Amino acid sequence: MLHALSVLIIQAPLAEGVSPPALAAAVSEEGEPIFLAGGYKTTEEMRKEMMNVRTLTSAPFGVNVLYQVKRT
Repeated sequence: MLHALSVLIIQAPLAEGVSPPALAAAVSEEGEPIFLAGGYKTTEEMRKEMMNVRTLTSAPFGVNVLYQVKRT
């Protein structure tokens, strides 16, 4: 269905659990680019989510990472 669209749909990484691995995998199965939100998660939480996505789909995916610079 999504392949018939004339515009690209990107599943954006949204914080606080509104873009879980299951959603990312479902979007990827339609051939669209996917991203996981990593801004407020620990390294271990992100590792688990990435492994979860890998069990649901073999499609490539991106991870959104927030990096805060401490200003002095």
